Amino acid sequence: HTCMTMIITSEPLLRFEPTFKRGYDEARLRTLVSTGFRGPPEMALRPPVLCLLAGLPAAGKSTLARHMVTHAPAEIDMVHVCFDDFLASVEARLGEESLREHAWKQHRQTAIRAVEEACCKPNQPGRARVVLVDDNMYYHSMRQAIVAIARTYGAGYCAVHLVCAVATCVERNRARAVPVPEAVILRMALHMESPTDDGLPCLAIAEGTAPAQAAEAVLRLARLAAENPLEPLAVVHDPTAARIATAASILHQLDVRSRRALQAVLQARPDGKLGSLLNTARRAALQRAKDDLTASYPDDPAIWADAWMETIRDALAAVCR
Repeated sequence: HTCMTMIITSEPLLRFEPTFKRGYDEARLRTLVSTGFRGPPEMALRPPVLCLLAGLPAAGKSTLARHMVTHAPAEIDMVHVCFDDFLASVEARLGEESLREHAWKQHRQTAIRAVEEACCKPNQPGRARVVLVDDNMYYHSMRQAIVAIARTYGAGYCAVHLVCAVATCVERNRARAVPVPEAVILRMALHMESPTDDGLPCLAIAEGTAPAQAAEAVLRLARLAAENPLEPLAVVHDPTAARIATAASILHQLDVRSRRALQAVLQARPDGKLGSLLNTARRAALQRAKDDLTASYPDDPAIWADAWMETIRDALAAVCR
């Protein structure tokens, strides 16, 4: 992997962290970023790009998406898929009080299908497509469905994390016609796993960045992602081998996520002795997760991993009490 961090502007901060599977010429990358990728026609966007907009509720995702759709360059078909729109349709049918986990999964699957349809739709002559996927996506596992679509269709992929203070999100949320419960925002903030840690092209946009400035930076990132479309994963024909490989990957990701959670606790409460106790609790929980995975392979590995991540966080919190 080739990874670099670039500061496009320092006030407010826009941090550019592209990571590509293939090697990438650093001088060329710097030139593309500094010029906004205004190159010759043969360098224009070709494959579709899935651009994920992640962040807390009221962080500004939909505002940025609407700006990009309104001010899209003539050669780009900018499509906005907002997950909240699909949730609203489910609530309208079931009533908010009766909206349960199965309905929440239903709305997400419907939204993901809309992303796939937008990705595989043929381009208009002379135009390229950028699909703006607008959702909180605060868990790494939530973003994998979008990455999988990009791999399936050979599309480009990039993520944008709109970083915004929790207090600002709460204040903006209160002004909404249908606000998100504040407890939900606080929970998401506590569990947020930034896409900057996913090892794929990502841009972090700080609170207060003007929409036009942010949109220009996102478009640069999308152009770079189009130059580096994701490749399909190798197909494993042996079901047993595939399950073993997937289980190993799930456990590795859970290990990485639990280490990040431990580091976050230690940053808030630096204590050498506490670190050892926390790591012991983390490793014990991981072993229980491994035993659980060995005993019964889950129908949905992503949901299984998220549930065990909650268990690990609870174990770390118990140590701190």
